[in-house]
Amino acid sequence: MIYAVVMMWLGYTYLPASFFLGLGIGFAHGLIVSLGLVWVVAEQHPLEEFNDAGLAIGLSHILGHVVYGGVVGLVIGAIGL
Repeated sequence: MIYAVVMMWLGYTYLPASFFLGLGIGFAHGLIVSLGLVWVVAEQHPLEEFNDAGLAIGLSHILGHVVYGGVVGLVIGAIGL
């Protein structure tokens, strides 16, 4: 919902701009989440099996957020809010 609100606020509710904005928002959000996950959460997690969050886990979270942002951008552009 926040992605859609940002797109409407910025006026990018048409394709391909909504798609690329979704990718950008997803990358920024994924980067923040990945850095927080790898540097903060993994180091202080009480279960030892989750203390090791490396580069692959960080990159997979970034990729997941980028894909999600792209899909949201496609949907927003397709319905033309």
